[in-house]
Amino acid sequence: MELLPQQDTPTIGGMQQDIQIKIGQRIRALREKTGLNQDDFADLCGIHRAYVGKVENGRFDFRITTLHRIARGLKTNLSVLLKGID
Repeated sequence: MELLPQQDTPTIGGMQQDIQIKIGQRIRALREKTGLNQDDFADLCGIHRAYVGKVENGRFDFRITTLHRIARGLKTNLSVLLKGID
C-alpha cells in the first residue's frame, strides 16, 4: 500500500480552517450588501468588533450560537448562511 506524501493528505485542522474562511467570506459579503460597517454590525449582533473581523478573516473558531446571532444580524438564517459550504 502506497501512502500519499504528507502535504497531499488533507487534515482536519486544514479543512476546518477552509470552512471558517468560506463562512467568513460569506458573512463579509452579506454584511457589505446590507451596507453595515463592522462596528455597526457588531453592535447589532451583540459581539465585539474585533471578533467580527477575526470571523470574517477565518481566524476564529466560533460557536454555533455566535453564528446564529450573526445570521440574525444579517436578517437570514443558518441554512442560508451555510448553504454550499463544505
